[in-house]
Amino acid sequence: MTSLASLWVSVLTYRMAGPKVALDSHNFTLLGSELWLKVKIVNAGKGEIDIDGATCDLLGSTVTALPHRMKSASSHSVEFHAPADRSLGRAGLVTVNIGLGNGRTLTAQVRMTGMEQAELRRYLSNLQGSAPRSLQSATWLPPSQEEL
Repeated sequence: MTSLASLWVSVLTYRMAGPKVALDSHNFTLLGSELWLKVKIVNAGKGEIDIDGATCDLLGSTVTALPHRMKSASSHSVEFHAPADRSLGRAGLVTVNIGLGNGRTLTAQVRMTGMEQAELRRYLSNLQGSAPRSLQSATWLPPSQEEL
């Protein structure tokens, strides 16, 4: 009887721990004439969770197929993209909203580094008075702890 009670407590404890979802990392990439944002979502908890939707205030809805079921201790990347136009030139940060299957929303602000902003402004300044030209793809990494 004691072992059954212990098993029941263990199962309840495991279930109550539930999912622990967070935004792990991000990177901005300028591909051709589009700005791409890729965010990595991690589930560090013991429960599974669904990602039902994702939006970015500046880049719009995700291009990643959703919903997606995240198992415990797993990660999933979500991508956004939009044409690089003048309205993005003043963007220093964007807000990402991730809709979860339990009714909650994960909201995080993602900041562009100074190098990312400079590359985007350089591209946008090349658009002035000329037809859009393609840039070589450049991948930007988030700032390190020392840069913060």
